[in-house]
Amino acid sequence: MPKRIIHNATVTLKLPFDIGAGAELTALREAGIPVDALGNAEHGFLFVRPSNGRRSQTNIFRWFAREVGEVPSEPAEVCRLAAQRCRRTTSPWPLGSNM
Repeated sequence: MPKRIIHNATVTLKLPFDIGAGAELTALREAGIPVDALGNAEHGFLFVRPSNGRRSQTNIFRWFAREVGEVPSEPAEVCRLAAQRCRRTTSPWPLGSNM
């Protein structure tokens, strides 16, 4: 059986489904996801799972630093950089806000 490749997202972010476009771009950038003015990933791959409206009121953004299927040349370095991004504790919204 061939070896199965598992892809873990570099950054995963949940945002309210009714967030404005400008706030969405700000949140993606604050999380370390490189997006252009339209919200498209400048590099890597950005997967968006939209809210279904009934059970979930959030959109989930998963950004992969490399293209899906691309094997990192230096896995230890990629993991170290991803861990640094995931430790970010800053939020584009103040604590207690409805966002």
